[in-house]
Amino acid sequence: MDLRPLALARAAGRGEAIVVNMEPDSFDIVFITAGLPTVIHTISPRRDGATLEDNIRRLADELAKMAAFYQSGHPESPLSPATPLLLTGELAAGPPAIGLLQGEVEYPVAPLLPPVALPPELPAASFTASIGLALKKTNIKTPRQGDAPFHDININIFTGKNRRSRAPHLPAGYIITGVLLAAAIVVLYPFYQAAWQLKAGNSARLAELDNLTREVGLATLTAEETVKKEETLREIITGTRAVRSVRESILGDRGNFTDYLGKVTLALPPGTDFTSVEMDSGRVTLQGEADSVFTVIDYATALEAAGAFREVRITRLDEAESAFSGEAGNVIKFEIIMSR
Repeated sequence: MDLRPLALARAAGRGEAIVVNMEPDSFDIVFITAGLPTVIHTISPRRDGATLEDNIRRLADELAKMAAFYQSGHPESPLSPATPLLLTGELAAGPPAIGLLQGEVEYPVAPLLPPVALPPELPAASFTASIGLALKKTNIKTPRQGDAPFHDININIFTGKNRRSRAPHLPAGYIITGVLLAAAIVVLYPFYQAAWQLKAGNSARLAELDNLTREVGLATLTAEETVKKEETLREIITGTRAVRSVRESILGDRGNFTDYLGKVTLALPPGTDFTSVEMDSGRVTLQGEADSVFTVIDYATALEAAGAFREVRITRLDEAESAFSGEAGNVIKFEIIMSR
């Protein structure tokens, strides 16, 4: 597997060039300077009645913006007007596309010719990206006269998925949840014992009340003693209701937190760790580390697909050193905010 812009640059095999791949669903633009792809951009062509001329004009505007962006970051090595613009793709197979684009830009436009021998009947313009992928890890031929050598970039986009997964660090959210559960058990257990004791006491007092009722039919008891017995019974009933109310309140508050934390944890992809979990009544904020930007995007997509959150947004992506001791190299630090 490879990124299509890198495969196009490899198929061109030039040290200085602009590669444009015109497909029906997307236009890929790659600036190659000093033998390396330095600026990569992809746009979607207009549909809904747009003509080839309309999309050529939009492509020319994007090329001008990309050239200005490159010049602002590389004032010491400006892009030469003689830099060849190599055109390929399904929409560039015929002469009209080359002529239309040449009328909009200052760079000399020419079809992209891969540095390999191809059968004459093969439509190379429609398979340029596949040809570039086939050239991966092969020796690119000697550069053209006066051109800089091309330096291939070999990226394994499955590196994070193929490596042996390390033992995950225990997220702070798990620790907090464990502490809350332990505290809830410690608090609830005395109430649980008290409830059973009160229940047993109620049974004994109810039996005693029956005996008193029978005795009232046999003998006359003082009004004061009867009132005391009734007050005792009311206190028992009130205490039982208070215990039940406290128990339901504690268990009810804990339920939503556990449910959301479970959904966030189940969607966690390999190579990703939490560094912070914050939750309030309106949203959940996650901060963590991942091995690549693609892993963070996959994670955000999985959270949105879970259906538990109204909106999932990636608010920060930074490359920095890992916060966990013993981790070598840089990681991608991210922040994801989920609205409920």
